[in-house]
Amino acid sequence: MAASQVGSKLAVYEGLLDVLLDDEMQLVEAIVSQMDICDADKLAKIFVHCFESRDMTLQLLERSVTREIEKTEYAQVLFRGNSLASKMMTVYSRLVGTQYLRSTLWPVMSAVVESETSFEVDPNRARDGEDLTDNLGKVRHHVEAFLAAILDSIDSCPTPLRKLCAALMASVDTKFPESHFKVVGGYFFLRYLCPAVVSPPAYSLMDSFPKKTAHRGLVLIAKSLQNLANNVPFSANKERYLLDMNDFIEANVERLNEFFEALATVDDEVELPPPADIDAAKALQVRVDLQRYLSANYDNIVAALESGCGADAAVVAQFADVMQTLQQTVAAEQSKAAKAKGESATELDGGGGDDEGGSSGNDGLVLNMELEWTEKPRDAVAITRDLLSRLKNMAESAVNDLVLSSQSQMTLAMLGSASDTSMDTPAAMIDMLGAIPSASPGRLADMRDPYEWSKIANSIDFSEFMVDTAELQKVDLAALGSRAATIAFWINVYNMLVLHTRLLVGKMPTSVFARKSFFSNYKYNLGGHLFSLDDIYHGVLRGNPRFQIKRRDERVEYVISAYDPRVHFGVSQLNASSPVIRIMTAETVFRKLLWAAITYCNREVSVSAEKRGVTLPKLFSLYATDFGPFKTDVWSVLGLWLNEDVKDVLSSFLKTGKYKISYKDMDYGPKVPVFETDSGAEAFAVFSARKDAEKAASESAAPGSSAPAAAKAIEVTASTDDGSDEIESVVVDLDELFVVNVEEEWNDEVRPAVAVSIDLVTHLGRLVKTFMYGWTSVAGSRQFRDFVLVAGELQKVSLAPLSANERKCFFINIYNTLVTHLYIMCGPPTSIFSRKSFFKKFKYNIGGYSYTLNDIYHGILRCNRKKMFKKSDPRLAYSIPPGDFDPRIHFACSNLTESAGPVRVYHPATIDVELDAQVAASIKRVIEIKPAKNKIYLPKIIDMNLSDFVKKKDMVYDFFKSYLDADDQAAIEAFPNTSKKLRVWYRDWQWAPDPQFLC
Repeated sequence: MAASQVGSKLAVYEGLLDVLLDDEMQLVEAIVSQMDICDADKLAKIFVHCFESRDMTLQLLERSVTREIEKTEYAQVLFRGNSLASKMMTVYSRLVGTQYLRSTLWPVMSAVVESETSFEVDPNRARDGEDLTDNLGKVRHHVEAFLAAILDSIDSCPTPLRKLCAALMASVDTKFPESHFKVVGGYFFLRYLCPAVVSPPAYSLMDSFPKKTAHRGLVLIAKSLQNLANNVPFSANKERYLLDMNDFIEANVERLNEFFEALATVDDEVELPPPADIDAAKALQVRVDLQRYLSANYDNIVAALESGCGADAAVVAQFADVMQTLQQTVAAEQSKAAKAKGESATELDGGGGDDEGGSSGNDGLVLNMELEWTEKPRDAVAITRDLLSRLKNMAESAVNDLVLSSQSQMTLAMLGSASDTSMDTPAAMIDMLGAIPSASPGRLADMRDPYEWSKIANSIDFSEFMVDTAELQKVDLAALGSRAATIAFWINVYNMLVLHTRLLVGKMPTSVFARKSFFSNYKYNLGGHLFSLDDIYHGVLRGNPRFQIKRRDERVEYVISAYDPRVHFGVSQLNASSPVIRIMTAETVFRKLLWAAITYCNREVSVSAEKRGVTLPKLFSLYATDFGPFKTDVWSVLGLWLNEDVKDVLSSFLKTGKYKISYKDMDYGPKVPVFETDSGAEAFAVFSARKDAEKAASESAAPGSSAPAAAKAIEVTASTDDGSDEIESVVVDLDELFVVNVEEEWNDEVRPAVAVSIDLVTHLGRLVKTFMYGWTSVAGSRQFRDFVLVAGELQKVSLAPLSANERKCFFINIYNTLVTHLYIMCGPPTSIFSRKSFFKKFKYNIGGYSYTLNDIYHGILRCNRKKMFKKSDPRLAYSIPPGDFDPRIHFACSNLTESAGPVRVYHPATIDVELDAQVAASIKRVIEIKPAKNKIYLPKIIDMNLSDFVKKKDMVYDFFKSYLDADDQAAIEAFPNTSKKLRVWYRDWQWAPDPQFLC
C-alpha cells in the first residue's frame, strides 16, 4: 500500500483517537473495566501505540500505575501478574528502549553467545563427565560482567524509562515505602532486562536464537540477575545448584539499590525525546485492531461509560457518534475496493493483524515457534517428559501459601474436621483439597486457584521452556516406536499444550465460545505438522471418531487406531472435573492409565443404595461410545476400576434393572492439584508393586488347560517395566466382562456336556417357579448365587464327542438356561436396544469359548445361517451340519415372552418326541381359526423363519397340519368355502414377559 494511501486511512481514525486520548481518559477507563484478561496483550499494544502517537504514553502509564497500586493489597505482588498496567510497561519498554539494550547488553552477551563451552550447573541436565563447579564459575564470571555493564549504563538509559521508574517509585512510596526498590527492580529487570537476556531475537539483539548451550548460559545469568533484583537468595528446595550464587547476591544488593535510586532520579525539567517512530503501516493496523475491539464490545463499553465510569453524557454521545461516523466512512471506502476485489469488509485494510478467531493454518497461534530448531532432536517421549517435568516444578514453586492455607482450613471446617497439624506444607494442603470430589457438597463453591499462574508466565523458567519446546518441531512422529511410547508422547504433549496455552492466555476460558477457541486455535508444531488440543485429543488419542482430522489430511497417519478408553483419565483440561496430570513414559504409561482410571472413578462415581441412584462423571455421557458400542458397556469398564463396596451396590442395581443414572455437571473451577501429588505417587508405587507381584505369580504358575477365548476384545494393555512389548497381567478383554458364568474358574470334576445342560435348565426353572417368577427376588437369593457358580462347569465341558443329536439337545437346553439367567440378572428386555444387547452381548463360556444367545441360535442350531462364525472361528466346528438341521428348534428356543413356547428339558433319547410336543404346544398358544374368512393365525416365529420350514408359502399349512390337535384340524377342514384357498396369517410378536417352565 502506498504511503499516501496509508496516510489518508490513518486520518480516518483521528476522531476516534480524540475520544480515546481525552485528558480524563474516560473511554480508557470504560474499556479496562469490562476487559477480559485474555485481551490484555492486544489492548496493551493498542493503548501504548495510540498514546505514543501523541506523546501521551507516560501520562497513561502513570495513571495506570497509580490505579494498580491503589487496588493492590500486598507489595509483593505489585506488577508481578498479567495486569494491563504490567503489559503496557513491557510494550513501552520495548518500543523506546531497544537501542539501550543493544548498547548495554550486547557487548557482554556476545561473549556468552560466541562461547563453545557448556554452562550447565544442574546435575539433572548435565552431560556425563561435566565439571559443574567449573561451569558455575563461568556463569558467575558472566553474571558479574552483565551487572557491571548495567550499573555503568545509568547515563545511557532512555529518559522515558527513567521517568517511568521515577513515577513508579513515587507512587509506591505513598503506600509501600519499604518496597520501592523491589518494585522498580521488578519492572526494570523482570519486565525489561531479563526477558531480553533470555530471548535476544524478540528484542532485536540477535536475528535468531543462540545454540542451546549458549542459551542455557543466558538463562542462568538471567536467573541470577533476577534474584539479585528481587533480593531473594536461591533456596535448597529449588535450584539448589545455584546456592553458591547467594554470596554474590548478598554482596551486590546495596550496589543495585543505589542504581535503582539513581535510575528513578530525573530532573523534571529534562525534556523527553520525540515520540517513538512507529511504522505507518503498523500504526494503521493498531487502529484497525482498536476499531475491531470497540465494535465487538460496543454495548459493554457504553454501559461502562454510563454507569461504572460515571462518564459525562457528552463523552458517551461523542463516542457513539465517532463509532457511527467511522463505520460509515470505512464502509464507503471499502465498498470501492470491494467492487474490484469482489468482497466487502467492516474496517479499513491494515494489511493483516491479530485475528483472534484463528484457523488451522494460522502460524501466529503456534506456541513453539520462538525459534527454528536446527539441532538433532532427542527421543520424543524424553523431550515431553522433561518439558512437562519442568512445568510441574514451576507449578509447585508458584503456590500461593496464603490462599492455600485459607482454603484448607475452610474446607476442614466445612467437612467437620479439626485442624490437622499435618496440614503445614503446601503439598499436604493440596493433597487434602484434591481429595474432594468435583461438584460435590464437600467442594468449596468459591474456591480460589492457589497457583500463581502469572508468576509462572513471567518467570525466566517459563521463557526458557517456551524456547525449548521448539525441539518438538523436529520429532519424527512416524518413528515413535511402540504403542506405549506413542500414547505416552501424545498424552504428555496434550498436557504440555494445555498448560502452555493457559499460561499465555492468562486464565482458563469461561464461555463456550472461549473454550472452543482455547482448545482449537492454539497449536504446537510437531514434526512439521500443526496440532491443536482438539486435534490431539479427539483426532489422535480418541482414534478420530468424528473425523477431527480429515481423511486426506497428512496428519491422519498419526491417529491411534488401537484406541484405549483410559486416555480420558490421562489428559487434563485444568478444570475441577478433570483428572490430575501424570508424567508418562513408555515403560509406565499403561499402568499409570490403569491407576488413573481407578483413582478418578473411585473419586467421582457415587452410588446411593436408598435412592437406587448412580452418579457418574460427565465424561461418561460425553464419550459414552468410547467405552463400548452400547450405553450399558460403561458398567463393564467400571467393574474393572471401582472398589468392591461400590461394585456390590452397583451390581444389586444391575441385577434388577431398576436404577437411575445421573451425570455431574462439568465443574469449570480451578483444578487442585494440577499434577499428581507426592502422596498420589506413593500410592501408585504401592499399586505398581502389587501388580509386579501378581505378574510374577502368574508367570510362575503352570499354564492352564482351557482353550483360548475367541471373543472380540477391546484392548487394554500394558507394557512390562523393561519397555518390551510383552503384554502383562493387567490386560483386560472388555468383551469377556459380559460372560456371566466365570465368577470363579471351574476346577472340579467335569461331567458329560448333555448331563450338565439338563441339570442347569432343570435347576434354574425350578428356582424361578419357587420364587413365583419374581426376578428381583431370584437375583438376590443365595440359591441363584450358587447357580452361577455351578454354571461355571460349562467352562470345561467337552463338545467334541457329541453327536449332532446330542449337540442339538445340549445347545437348546443351554440357550434356554442363558435366557432365564439374563432375565434374572438384567430383567426382561423392554426396548429394541436392550433386546439387541440382551441377545448379542451376554454370553456363557462353554468349553473355553464364549457364546451369546445369537451365537447359539444362528451359529450352532441354525447351521451358521447368518455367518455368525467365520471360517477361522474354532466354534464353527460345533455348528449343526446343514443336513441335520431341524426347524423345530425355533419353537424349542424360548425367549420367555407371550409369543414364545414354554421352556422344557430336552434329552437325546427322546428329543424328537419332546420337539414335536413343543411345536404343538407353541401353536396351540396362539392359533386362531376364522372359518368365515378361510383364515387361520399361526405363530410369528414361522413367518420370521419361513424358509427354514418350507420352500413355498402355500406349503405352510401342510407342514404344520400334523402338529394341530384333532379339534383344530376338524375345524379347518369344515371351512364352508373349501373352494377358496386357505389363508395363513401370523400373530404379531408379543414381547411382554410370560415365562412358563415345564421342568
